[in-house]
Amino acid sequence: MKARTIHETSIDEVIKKAEDIKKELQAKADALLIFSCAGRLSALGPMAHQENEGIFNVWKTPMAGFYTYGEFGRGINGKHEFHSTTCSWVALKEKCN
Repeated sequence: MKARTIHETSIDEVIKKAEDIKKELQAKADALLIFSCAGRLSALGPMAHQENEGIFNVWKTPMAGFYTYGEFGRGINGKHEFHSTTCSWVALKEKCN
């Protein structure tokens, strides 16, 4: 799958972007790894579960993950940057020859 960089803040925006990416790539995943900022957990409280559930409902595949303290990754400008309060996920698909 191609890498995508998104910068969304609300639960609805994160879930909508997951739907858009899945549709654009016409992709299926064997598993998802989710890395969500610990600051996001404290900011969203019990709604953090809704975000994880929403992503699961889009991909309908097993998920694993953990809460992080700051995230480092490619920004919209293509440069690697420090991010905060983000929800990041990786969709994994076994490569078939």
